[in-house]
Amino acid sequence: MFSFLFFLFIFAWLFFYFKKSLFLFYLWQIKEFRKDRFLSEVKKKKGIILSKKDLFSLLVLIFCFLLSFFNLKISLLTLLLYYPLLFLICLSKKIIFKIKRPILTKKTFLLISLFYFFSFLAVLKLYSFSQKTFILSLFIYEIFLFFPIFLWVLIFASFNYLLKEIKFFRARKKREKFKKLIVIGITGSYGKTSTKEFLATLLEEKFGKEKVLKTEKNENTEISIANLILNKLKEEHKFLVVEIGAYQVGEIKKVMSFLNPQIGVLTGISSQHLELFGSLEKIKKAKSEIVFNLPKNGLAVFNGSNKEVYQIAKNFSFRKKIISSFEKKQGVDLWAENVEVNKNFLSFDLKKEKESVKIKLNLLGKQSGENFLTASAVALSLGLKLKEIKEIAPKILPAFSIMKKNTLKNGLIIIDDTYNLNFEGIIEALRYLNNYQKKKILIMPCLIELGPLNKEIHQKIGEKIKDICHLAIILESDCFAFIKEKGKEKIKLASSLTEIENLLKKENLESGDVILLEGRIKFKRKIVDFLESEF
Repeated sequence: MFSFLFFLFIFAWLFFYFKKSLFLFYLWQIKEFRKDRFLSEVKKKKGIILSKKDLFSLLVLIFCFLLSFFNLKISLLTLLLYYPLLFLICLSKKIIFKIKRPILTKKTFLLISLFYFFSFLAVLKLYSFSQKTFILSLFIYEIFLFFPIFLWVLIFASFNYLLKEIKFFRARKKREKFKKLIVIGITGSYGKTSTKEFLATLLEEKFGKEKVLKTEKNENTEISIANLILNKLKEEHKFLVVEIGAYQVGEIKKVMSFLNPQIGVLTGISSQHLELFGSLEKIKKAKSEIVFNLPKNGLAVFNGSNKEVYQIAKNFSFRKKIISSFEKKQGVDLWAENVEVNKNFLSFDLKKEKESVKIKLNLLGKQSGENFLTASAVALSLGLKLKEIKEIAPKILPAFSIMKKNTLKNGLIIIDDTYNLNFEGIIEALRYLNNYQKKKILIMPCLIELGPLNKEIHQKIGEKIKDICHLAIILESDCFAFIKEKGKEKIKLASSLTEIENLLKKENLESGDVILLEGRIKFKRKIVDFLESEF
């Protein structure tokens, strides 16, 4: 009987051990294995270090430990029954099926498999002690699992740091061999990917696709850029267009040291990731590294439509510069006039000194136009003419899931803006919805890492929702109260696909209604399928 209970105990313990460890590795992965981003999430969400279940388990453990001084058998029996009973409770509530786990890449597979291997060796060693010691040790290990995993990731990261430095050195040496290569580095709080994709298209159409190499999708970390240089850069490439991300001061400067771009592009500065940087001034300093670390003959390109970037651009005198903007301002070199934001396209007059061309883009929203202007400013510096840009403009398509329109068979309109999530992008996307007369619905998660501005920014989103939308479905509770405070009855919370579907059913949607999907929504495909089949 005791052996059977021991077997059940081990089985149930392993379930909770793997469930918790996989979640922690998942959290590390979505935070890019960065300690600053991981700890930011830990501070924000209670229960990651010690959940309610962990605290209860700890109380049970202390109780059984004290009980063992009076009756060891009953104490051990209680401990052996605890995890199996907990497993049955989870099974009855279907919590057992809710397991978050990381995507298995080579890195995560090595990280996790080595952790489990050493954990297994430790468990075997503990098994050689008394049964009481073994059971108590397993309890303690599972309760405080956060700490060994945290330590293991840091150890692994230290080893990974050395490998990265070697890779950066190799990337620098290879980059130095390409004397004629023109490298464009693009950074900003938002707009990086679209600007990169638009610029790459302009260059490909002018010089040939085989001449242009670019970073893929949102691969903008130091290591992904180094890998691009080492694995894909070839002699036939004339241009290298690189998107550079950063969460701390000094990270862009690090990339610049081996990338050595001749052109630096600053797309926009906002409160995105303020919690990590600490202040808006540090964000400005970090993003500005793209222009302040250019070579003497380098060119700085600024999106003057962004207030913070425009202020930096006006005071910038270290290198040559070009400022683009969606309105004519002092010092602006390239600007737009007669802007028309249509539900199907965007058009404006593109002006440079005394030259002017009519641009029509198959893109949605004013923010797409800003990114196009910035890309055009770079293209002009590389030899394209305004007339050539006009001819290429209609060929430019939305970059990935950025303001991408899809009309379903039943006439419902989906605006897929799930590639990324930032305040400026949401506001512009909501303004774009004003082009539609029928019902307008927003589905979005919370913005992350906003620090002290979290409440203020989500309240502003709530105000915009109140003015424009018929319904907004918020997928996380962290910001729900702030958005609802301004959006009132239009704001609803949903934590599952079923809840989303039930809220949508109540709207009695019909042809011509528009649904805006913002940010990374894990149910996106299922939501679209539901909308197509239900209405």
